[in-house]
Amino acid sequence: MSLKEVACLTGHVDRVWCVAWNAQGELASASGDGNVRIWAAEDGKWRCKQVLKEHERTVRNVAFTGDGNTLACASFDATISIWQRASPAQEYEMVACLEGHENEVKAVAFNSDDRFLASCSRDKSVWVWEQGSNGFEDADCVGCLTGHSQDVKFVKWVPGEDVVVSCSYDDTVKVWRDMGGDDWSCDQTLGGHSSTVWMVDFSPDGSQMVTCSDDSTVIVWSRDPMHPFPQFTRQSTITGHHPRTIYSVSWSHPGILTACGDDAIRLFTPTPATPTDPPSYNLSDTVYHAHSADVNCVKFNPEGTLAASCSDDGVVKIWEVLG
Repeated sequence: MSLKEVACLTGHVDRVWCVAWNAQGELASASGDGNVRIWAAEDGKWRCKQVLKEHERTVRNVAFTGDGNTLACASFDATISIWQRASPAQEYEMVACLEGHENEVKAVAFNSDDRFLASCSRDKSVWVWEQGSNGFEDADCVGCLTGHSQDVKFVKWVPGEDVVVSCSYDDTVKVWRDMGGDDWSCDQTLGGHSSTVWMVDFSPDGSQMVTCSDDSTVIVWSRDPMHPFPQFTRQSTITGHHPRTIYSVSWSHPGILTACGDDAIRLFTPTPATPTDPPSYNLSDTVYHAHSADVNCVKFNPEGTLAASCSDDGVVKIWEVLG
């Protein structure tokens, strides 16, 4: 497996923190310039369809609902803007601004049925928002999850479950479960990394989880198939390939993709499990100088045929997955 650059998208005037794909194959990018850009390929060429301008400060992270028609944007102004469109042919319009966090909002994520939105912040908390009668226009906070001792960097829902995973500057990963009645419990705290945990993602079937860290390692976690609720144990560690912080990780059918502070992106592909050993992950491709500065985020598209990356250099790149 290898990666081939197919597009270089410019327009942001500050570093680009995050990219996210929607179901229509469009891409959103979030930047320190306070804007979110929506990109789409038309007649084989990528162009910017729309620029979303609402926040005066950095937009750190964005997430789409499953149908791609709602977008949440997490900002350093401590708010989350919600954008909606009636159909893919329409433009996004802002319909709500969620307030409550005391400091910068670092990440947002919708659960599988889009009923819940999770957000995390430098205030050390994870908030869970639930749709109201008008969707997220009148969303309510139904959970304020505290337990991390430092800045919470990222949140991600376990596929198909009302279970959210958070990772933090406190070097841990926490697994939170909906207990009913607006009660959320921390079911598990995972150690293993020796420094900040930057991001978490799941295998396509949801049976495994992957985390990346400032300690230059990637850890693959296995879900216990015998447990009624998601519980994870450390399966393997990918180490020795990244000389600096790993800021982002994405998992799709081709394998595990990483973004590193050495300006490179790397693709790891699995070897089959045996009766006695779990799968291992081999370095399949390294794109050195993928960007001219730290790579902040990488994401596979829903089909796993393309990937997007973004960087402190202010550029978004599209990569074709070959092999």
